[in-house]
Amino acid sequence: MPDAELTSLAKDGKLKGNGEELIRQVDRMLTDPKASAFYDHFVGQWL
Repeated sequence: MPDAELTSLAKDGKLKGNGEELIRQVDRMLTDPKASAFYDHFVGQWL
């Protein structure tokens, strides 16, 4: 689920055509603790 920051950027059209911002957001999401929980739990159970 997108968080408030990502939702706001998308609503304002700041992600489309802005590769630098998109990369920054992907990096931010991958370092979020929720991403670690996804890797540890979902992927482990799926495999």
